[in-house]
Amino acid sequence: MDADFNKEELFKELTRLMAQNESLKEQLQDCEQVLAMRKNKIESLEKKLAESAAYQSSLDSYLAEVQQLENNIDTLQHNIEGTKTIQSDLEKQVTDSVSVEHRLEDVQQQYTYLQTQLEDLQNQLQELNDRNLILVQQNSKIAELESLLANYESASNIEEE
Repeated sequence: MDADFNKEELFKELTRLMAQNESLKEQLQDCEQVLAMRKNKIESLEKKLAESAAYQSSLDSYLAEVQQLENNIDTLQHNIEGTKTIQSDLEKQVTDSVSVEHRLEDVQQQYTYLQTQLEDLQNQLQELNDRNLILVQQNSKIAELESLLANYESASNIEEE
């Protein structure tokens, strides 16, 4: 009678564990879907990060150009103090420098905007990495539970024989 009761308990436990295993498999599938979505999001963020780097390079180039133009203006200002022809050229350069300063302001605004975007993307990437780590840990726990279940099933099969 004890053996029948024990078999019934083992059968119930086995049934419960099998149901739990199915549930864990579904959860694993859900986790895999979430992980795939996260990978897609990471790829998207990495693409945006690469675009930001390209913008950064372009901005650096513009800043170097502006600095060169400012240096040229300084040189011209020292050379043109005495002559009207050179003074006319200097006035044109000053007008150009105002335009360049406006461009510089625009570039600086773009640079600030891109820096902010980069920081946001880096924060999002860190969040995704943190979430991914949690998913990896959960997947590891699921694998451990599946291993324990397999061991339990093997032990049950040995006892039944």
